[in-house]
Amino acid sequence: MDLFDEAVVAWDGSSASRAAASWAADRQHGSGRLRLLHVLTASEDGAAEEAAVAAEAVRLRRRHPALLVSAAVERGEPERGLLDAAEGGGLLVLGVRSGTDRAPSAGRAFALRLAALARCPVVVVPDPVRTGDRVVVGVDGTASSTAAALVAADEAAHRGLPLELVHAWWEDDLWAVLPGYEPHRAHLLEEAHRALLDECGDAITERRPDVRQRRRLVHAPADEGVADAADGAALVVLGRHDGVIAVPALLGTSGRLLLSRAVVPTMIVGAAPRTPPAEARGRAAMPSLG
Repeated sequence: MDLFDEAVVAWDGSSASRAAASWAADRQHGSGRLRLLHVLTASEDGAAEEAAVAAEAVRLRRRHPALLVSAAVERGEPERGLLDAAEGGGLLVLGVRSGTDRAPSAGRAFALRLAALARCPVVVVPDPVRTGDRVVVGVDGTASSTAAALVAADEAAHRGLPLELVHAWWEDDLWAVLPGYEPHRAHLLEEAHRALLDECGDAITERRPDVRQRRRLVHAPADEGVADAADGAALVVLGRHDGVIAVPALLGTSGRLLLSRAVVPTMIVGAAPRTPPAEARGRAAMPSLG
């Protein structure tokens, strides 16, 4: 059974939102529910936007006759409107223009913020979308990464693809000056990190023995290791850390880098921020995701 039988797609008429809608419809495999939502500010007219989102819904219904597709235009704060629409436990899907620069565009920055704020899994889909041959998940031993790995296993089974678990580890330069540090015993660190990776992999094997699995231990900083492993993936799944205020730091270095570059579909799952104050949410209009 699919974990997420409903997906909400942020629609703004751009090619990026169209790519997200197509990705979400394909992911649902022609079943379940898909909602296209365009949230307008009070100053926008709305007539042309209603026609555009309705036309996209018709296109998707023709491609996936068994998929229940709906379209809506609402007024309000785009950030709040999208978060509220996805509150029920489905997926929130956002499309952004792909880029290799570390500094995110306005659309990618908006997606990064929603990924930190959302109380549901968020998928950021690059435009253009590339095909991939596996699902990749970043593992770091935290509860959120374990939850992400289990979701990733379900996603791999859903697609009939293998799952690659990636754990990146790196010694900080400060370690060399710590009392008792012996470089020739660095292999003990590697063994400890491999044990962490195996523990997560074994848990997945117990739950999803049908999923082919590859375990990859990478000697590199976490963001670089996971980003390199993501090349050629159909989907990357990462955990969201727990926190009181929703800030991009909750996404971790790997999540921030992958969402900022937006070169492969990336799903963020895990703990939601605990009752973020209204002033921390901001009230900016949604920038064009294209």
